[in-house]
Amino acid sequence: MNKKNNKKRLIKRRLFIVIIITIILLFIINKFFFSSKNKINDKTILVIGDQVENLENDIIIDSLKNVYLSFDDVKNIYDKNIFYDEVSKNVITTFNKHIAILQLNQSEIEVNDAKSAIKGKLKFIDNCLYIPISDMNLVYDFELNYSNDSNIVFLDSISEHKTEGKVQKNVKLKQVDNVFKNNSINLNKDENVTIFEEDGNKYKVRSEDGVIGYIKKDKIVEIKEVRQDMIDKKIKDVNILSNYSEVKSDYPNLQIDSKKNNVVIPEIFSINDDKAVELKVSINSETYKKYIEWLDSNKINLWATITNSADISNIMLTYDGRKELINNIHKKLIENNYKVLNIDFEKINDINSFYRFIIEITPRLKESGIKTVVTCNDTINEEKISNIVDYLVKED
Repeated sequence: MNKKNNKKRLIKRRLFIVIIITIILLFIINKFFFSSKNKINDKTILVIGDQVENLENDIIIDSLKNVYLSFDDVKNIYDKNIFYDEVSKNVITTFNKHIAILQLNQSEIEVNDAKSAIKGKLKFIDNCLYIPISDMNLVYDFELNYSNDSNIVFLDSISEHKTEGKVQKNVKLKQVDNVFKNNSINLNKDENVTIFEEDGNKYKVRSEDGVIGYIKKDKIVEIKEVRQDMIDKKIKDVNILSNYSEVKSDYPNLQIDSKKNNVVIPEIFSINDDKAVELKVSINSETYKKYIEWLDSNKINLWATITNSADISNIMLTYDGRKELINNIHKKLIENNYKVLNIDFEKINDINSFYRFIIEITPRLKESGIKTVVTCNDTINEEKISNIVDYLVKED
């Protein structure tokens, strides 16, 4: 009897072991061979376009699926001019036509003076300042997605070209440079992919889950352009007619360059220490009207120059001071229908506040179709603002 019982126990043990081994094998086979939607990254990855970004800090995904990037990572990879004001506890950021304010621990954002509720909030996590990047499409003009299956955050600029296609049948996407955990993943028939470039007989693509890799060209069908480039072009090929930039009625010996954008830069506005923007010319006078007629007849463009008649450094030390000044300037430009502003400040005591002023006024004007130009002097570091404004005028 005991021998029979022992034999039964042995058979049960062996059967139990076989079942466990079978379950483990099925799990492994399902995970690595059949599942195209398994979580292929232990750590959340950021992809911009077709590039995997190297981050200093972890991406945070909260329980509401809000995506957070650290302030330092946003500054390093996307917005070098972003600024955190320790005094007011807010972040000031600009991009294209937008200037935005995020207040610490507030679920609200102010973009171009209009306030909107957001899902996340500016906050410190483990002593590191984090930005709710999933809410920042209001500023940065991008579309952001997060795939829980791949653990990838991926975004595209809505002002840049985009091409898409469909997978013709179930295929494997070979991932680039083994950046991701697995070397390849399965894509299902009719799954959409974003196409970036050709590489021989393959396309470099991004899957619906944000994974970057290569697929043979004949495996993708219904290729179409879904968005064209909408990048704003800067001013170039300029001929500044300094000799004709004074508003008067007599202009002998006109010399223009027919191959360039001929412009004059008369002093139209000045700023006083009360943030007021004053006219330096009488735009209703006959002299001014004849000047404009003369410019129009010779196809010469006017860039309205603004100067500072007093020390206005204290005005620009705070965001609120700069904001009020920018709004006053913007109002004057709109009232007088000027399309280009040339900023020519002689007195700049606090250069960093001046740089912030340039960073913040440019998108505000761009929103109204107005170009920003800066006349440089020895105080100004051209590299600081060359990628922000539309044109730099070099002093003789």
